Amino acid sequence: MRTRAWYGLPVFIAAAVTGCGGDNLTLPGGGVPAKIVASAGDGQSAVVGTAVATPPAVLVTDARDNPVAGALVTFQVVAGSGSVDPSTVATGASGVAAVSSWTFGPTPGVNQLTATVEGSSVSGNPVTFQGTGVGAEANKLVFVVQPRSGTANAAITPAVQVQVQDPSGTPVTSAAVAIGIVLGTNPTGATLTGGDPVTAVNGIATFPNLRVSQGGTGYTLAAFATGYVTGASTAFNMTGTGGGGSPGSTRTSVSSSANPSTVGQTVTFTARVTANSGGATPTGTVQFLIDGRNFGSAVGLTNGSAQSQGTSSLTAGTHTVLVTYAPNSASFTASAGTLTQNVGSGPAATTTTVSSSANPSTFGQSVTFTARVTANGGGATPTGSVQFTIDGSDFGSPVSLSNGSAQSQAITSLTPGTHSIQAVYGPSSSSFGASTGSLTQTVNGQVPTTLSLTTSPNPSTFGSPVTLTATVTSTALTPTGAVTFFDGACGSGTSLGSASLTASGTGSATATISVSTLSAGPHGLTGCYPGDATLGPSQGAQTQTVNQLATQTQVSSSVNPSTAGQSVTFTATVSAAVGTPDGTVDFRSGSCSGTDLSGGPVTLSNGQAPFTTASLPGGGTTTTVVGCYSGSTNYQASSGSVNQLVN
Repeated sequence: MRTRAWYGLPVFIAAAVTGCGGDNLTLPGGGVPAKIVASAGDGQSAVVGTAVATPPAVLVTDARDNPVAGALVTFQVVAGSGSVDPSTVATGASGVAAVSSWTFGPTPGVNQLTATVEGSSVSGNPVTFQGTGVGAEANKLVFVVQPRSGTANAAITPAVQVQVQDPSGTPVTSAAVAIGIVLGTNPTGATLTGGDPVTAVNGIATFPNLRVSQGGTGYTLAAFATGYVTGASTAFNMTGTGGGGSPGSTRTSVSSSANPSTVGQTVTFTARVTANSGGATPTGTVQFLIDGRNFGSAVGLTNGSAQSQGTSSLTAGTHTVLVTYAPNSASFTASAGTLTQNVGSGPAATTTTVSSSANPSTFGQSVTFTARVTANGGGATPTGSVQFTIDGSDFGSPVSLSNGSAQSQAITSLTPGTHSIQAVYGPSSSSFGASTGSLTQTVNGQVPTTLSLTTSPNPSTFGSPVTLTATVTSTALTPTGAVTFFDGACGSGTSLGSASLTASGTGSATATISVSTLSAGPHGLTGCYPGDATLGPSQGAQTQTVNQLATQTQVSSSVNPSTAGQSVTFTATVSAAVGTPDGTVDFRSGSCSGTDLSGGPVTLSNGQAPFTTASLPGGGTTTTVVGCYSGSTNYQASSGSVNQLVN
């Protein structure tokens, strides 16, 4: 008796005994597994260490070829040391069980995977998947038998061998590439023979007859093949003088426009071919190779030199640059040179330059500044922004680069003298490095100034001090230097003195003196600022009124009372608060309009004027003798008197 659970019906638990055959499983949601076949993923190839493109899958069916759901399938790697994930998978409603990935092992060759469904008497159980692991792309040449030191012109033994390998160092035996050898480091300018291209056998090229023509220390060999990274040997030495370089032997050297360089930076290479014996300059062409691949077409020599095209696509790391020289006549022999180009992963270095729309400029002239940012060695155009500064302070906001250039706003207020202009480049990506450019801007001319002059007190009195204050202002700079004060016009008037300017605010400075020598009357005072290299001259005027000083006059008698006919001397003394008055005194009787007693004015000497008379009326007569001071430029008039009794 056998019980079955039909595919698609609710779950049953059933068991059946098949005569002599053992148990078949009846699974939840399906029938009894009767057959297993590969449905996908067989016969694939993949690079060693990587997963196949199509994950392996099997189809499990029952005896009527209906898919069986829920059957457990076990996947197991049986060859190639790879891995499978997951190792156990249940069939789905379609009867298919598939793994997520099958990764080949590290060794090229056969990889096998089996898939076994549970149960017995299942046709096709287990299914075997076949796969082939292949090495990564062959891309480099490696010296597996290094050159040994020996004698010049003798074959290097044992024979040098170069092997083709993939990036992981696995030999690529299927590579039948033509490999040549040249001197990499050539300290003596020797010639190498026996290095013509040899086709690799089982991935190896053998060179049994390599000869170096000259003794020397530190030779190296370079192996090259189109499309392969150039290989470099260890250093070796040659003893003996040998035959020297042949008359037409040459030496090829390579230089880089920037080494080290950075990712994205444009680099060019220059080959220089020289004849070892001197004389004529080699002619012909050179072929540049980067990591074994031709870089552009052959370039003709000009005066023994040739330059490659530029490249900005070198990846970070080291790159072998090989140059092979092909002569165009029998006068010269072929040669080659190598260079290791180091490319950093950091941002490309940049250079920022600054230019001015007018340098030198004049004060008040409108000036703009332009920054130009370039990647050192060329390549892509830098992007980002530039911050302009003037004398260390930001000038405007950052300006975005357009095709590598940025222009500042205009400025008209640069003061005379020199100014430090900087453009600070800020990159917008990690592809470029920051840089700063500088410029010295010269501004000619002078900043105009204005001088205002004040006096205090005004009016003043003769002999009293008067304070003169000059205020010098400008629109851009704080004036420095000194101001000279004149009674009259600048330069031609009477100098009253000078005073240094003291800053009194932005763009303003003052200078002050005090004078007390101004005579009475009006004075046209002037403050004169001469300016300097950056500030223009200016002057200001002020009318100062100086009033006369009051005086006092006293009259004294030498004898009082006196007798008729007796000589009496009268002395008028004129005084003031400041100084000694000058001028004359009239002596009169009774008042300043009375009878003249002195016969005319008497001149003051040291403030005194004496007058002697014996003609005053006697008989007990009293005469009022009046001294009348007429005043002077600086002193007011005044009078004094004395009563003289004459008996």
